[in-house]
Amino acid sequence: MINGKTKLVAFFAHPAGHSLSPVMHNTSYESLGLNYRYLAFDIGCDEKSISEAVTSMKRLGIAGANVSMPFKKTVIPLLDEIHESALVADSVNTIVNRDGRLCGYSTDGDGFVDSLSDRGISLTGKKVFLVGCGGAGRAILITSSKAGADVVVFNRPGKRYEEGKQIVEKLKQTCDSRVDIFSLDDTESFEEEIKTSDIVVNATNLGMGDYEDETWLKDTELIRNVKLVYDCIYEPRETKLLKIAAKMGIPTLNGLSMLLFQGARAHELITGVKMDIDAVRAVLK
Repeated sequence: MINGKTKLVAFFAHPAGHSLSPVMHNTSYESLGLNYRYLAFDIGCDEKSISEAVTSMKRLGIAGANVSMPFKKTVIPLLDEIHESALVADSVNTIVNRDGRLCGYSTDGDGFVDSLSDRGISLTGKKVFLVGCGGAGRAILITSSKAGADVVVFNRPGKRYEEGKQIVEKLKQTCDSRVDIFSLDDTESFEEEIKTSDIVVNATNLGMGDYEDETWLKDTELIRNVKLVYDCIYEPRETKLLKIAAKMGIPTLNGLSMLLFQGARAHELITGVKMDIDAVRAVLK
């Protein structure tokens, strides 16, 4: 029951109405008897809107917030403290209000790794072929390499590609595993790397919305020996890439698993209590 002590957790995005996060978190709050409520706010797409939304967390005592695109990078200068996970990825998807001090985290990468662990898959010694170097892609790159995987990233030339190069250079200094980044225009490297990969990951928007019928995979034979195809998109549940893989008999995983486990990390950061994964999973199914 909502009362004077109920704590609010927010979801800031544009658009926001499609999000499954309110269902996930509220299900867990109710299952665990936590006096929290989670609401989604469509705040528009300009920087002024996200600035006002983040500022409101202090004024209204909002306990925490999840942030989606296009704000994962925009919110960084608005926060008082940035955790290493978000600092290296240059991306924040979770904000925790600690007595008026706003702390930013990235749980996307952990969500990816945890979703694989849930399927009994360890990244140690695996080769990950990752397409996309936005907020989620960078987080996956960082956590996968730290988990012992070799990671090769492909992205179109531009700002995100250059940002990805900087992260790769930093990781090369701290990780024992192989980390490389290539342009998607480099077809020779693309074909060579994907054929020897264990896990193929899509962290682009190809496969959803206006791009639902698209994929960067043109030659399906290139993934013939891949052990798992993972798409960070969860709507639609089966993207064109996943349909191709399934037809070839390759195991697949969509973004719903990543959403669940990155949400679980955020849930614990904000409330201090682990999410009721089983209750949330049942609702999502």
